[in-house]
Amino acid sequence: MTVAAATLTVTGIEVRKNLMVQIKLIAVNNIGTRLRVNGDATASYSFRYSMNGAAHATGASQNELSNMDTSLAGQTEYHVIYIENLQDEEKLFICQGMGSNASGAGTAPKRRELFGKWANTSNSITEVNVVDYYAGNNFAADSEMTVYGSGE
Repeated sequence: MTVAAATLTVTGIEVRKNLMVQIKLIAVNNIGTRLRVNGDATASYSFRYSMNGAAHATGASQNELSNMDTSLAGQTEYHVIYIENLQDEEKLFICQGMGSNASGAGTAPKRRELFGKWANTSNSITEVNVVDYYAGNNFAADSEMTVYGSGE
């Protein structure tokens, strides 16, 4: 990405049974990271997540996979997401992410685990969107997302 933005998008993803998404986000301002696929912002997502090993929280009939992470200005997040992408089945997600939390060796990074699904059983994923929950262009220009696929 060459300019700050509120959304990162990869389109034209070749249909594959398995996808892996790698995301690096640099926060210009506070960010709340959310994930959508195929531009779908309808209540077709559900998830379970935990921050730093704490008790799980859940969301059902949501407009996105929420709470992948939340970071403050100047922090960096990394996420790796594995997706089962079978056209006629719900799409399953395993997301692991971390945030820098604060600079220096005196502060441990934070970690987030999220397990989710997109309840669409008609379409394969061909687009991945990372959306900032807060208004504004909060993903810095060096933020990036890469999508890999395998299996026919």
